[in-house]
Amino acid sequence: MKYLKISSIIAILIVTLAFTFSNTTSDDRARNIMDHVLNNSDGDSRKSTMEIVKINRRGKKRLEEIVSYSKDYDQKDEKKTIFFTTLPADVRGISFLTWEYIESDKDDDRWLYLPAMKKTRRISSGSSKYEPFLGTDFAIYDIEKPDLDEDIHTFLKEETIEGVAYWKIQSVPKDKKCIYSKKVHWIQQDNYVITKTMYYDKMGDHIKTFQASDVRKVDGIWTAFSLHMVNHRKKHQTYINTKQIEYNIGLEERLFTVQALERGVIE
Repeated sequence: MKYLKISSIIAILIVTLAFTFSNTTSDDRARNIMDHVLNNSDGDSRKSTMEIVKINRRGKKRLEEIVSYSKDYDQKDEKKTIFFTTLPADVRGISFLTWEYIESDKDDDRWLYLPAMKKTRRISSGSSKYEPFLGTDFAIYDIEKPDLDEDIHTFLKEETIEGVAYWKIQSVPKDKKCIYSKKVHWIQQDNYVITKTMYYDKMGDHIKTFQASDVRKVDGIWTAFSLHMVNHRKKHQTYINTKQIEYNIGLEERLFTVQALERGVIE
């Protein structure tokens, strides 16, 4: 009986160690892939003109247009982005400025300018990051590049869809205040671009689906020209279609200030 008990214990230990090793390997592989995704080159600076298509539950469309400027500051580990709404007339001048900090212990800075009120509102970095970005189905959180270690990444499997190979990876936010319990990504293997993400709420319900398409190289940089977010709960959806984009154009610091936010788009 003692021999049987010892052998059983050894068998359990082997299975446990194998499972632990498998999970560790899976997590390491997922983390390495996500590290590559997040470090995909998008230049030192960029300017883009984008069309936003908002579609409500009745299928009614609203078209808007924005111009954005963005610049990385490698020495400071910062990224600054400013958005100006240019069309239609009733929202022209609404602007949004963000200063993102790579340091996880430093909160990002955000400002929103509303021309009708002639007022700039500073937005807190807490729950506000889950608010809609310029009234779309994208949350501010959804459009900002996350820090690699904000999530716990797990490799799920490889898939081939219509002849294209993908990695499927699950990312679970470490922040308990995050509105998502997990995100499941499909990453195209030949370019490390996330082409699909499914978002789940705290109850485990699938609430949003993101898809990126029309992926092309511009100046050697992989660029998704069409972004699509569906809010399954609200039955809304948003397309953000890039009409024009330029990389590594050299942008002045004065562009990323509250004063520039209030002045409006710079031609």
